[in-house]
Amino acid sequence: MNIQGTYTNKGLALAAKTAAGACLRVTRVVGGSGHTPDIPNAAALPEIRQTLAVGEARCTGNTAVLPVTLAAMALEDSYTLTELGVYAEDPDEGEILHLSLIHI
Repeated sequence: MNIQGTYTNKGLALAAKTAAGACLRVTRVVGGSGHTPDIPNAAALPEIRQTLAVGEARCTGNTAVLPVTLAAMALEDSYTLTELGVYAEDPDEGEILHLSLIHI
C-alpha cells in the first residue's frame, strides 16, 4: 500500500533540517478515528486510538519506506481508521507531528 500524506509546518521545517544533514528519528506512528482539519498547523491528531509498532526505515535514493504494523489484538474497542500520524524528534522542538496521512 502506498499512502501519501501532508507535512505539518513543523514537519516541513524538520525536513529542511534533515536535508541539511540532521538525522530524522521517527518516535511513533499513531492511528486515529478523527479528521485533522488544519494539517499544516496541527500539533497532534484529534482522536488518537492506538500506537502502531514501527520497524526500521529503509532508504533508497530520495525514497524512504517506514514499515508499521497495525494490530487489533490489544484494542479494547474497535474503531474506523481514518488517519495516521507520524511523530518525529526535532532537535530544537522535541517531539512534533511530522506528517499526517489523511483519509485512509
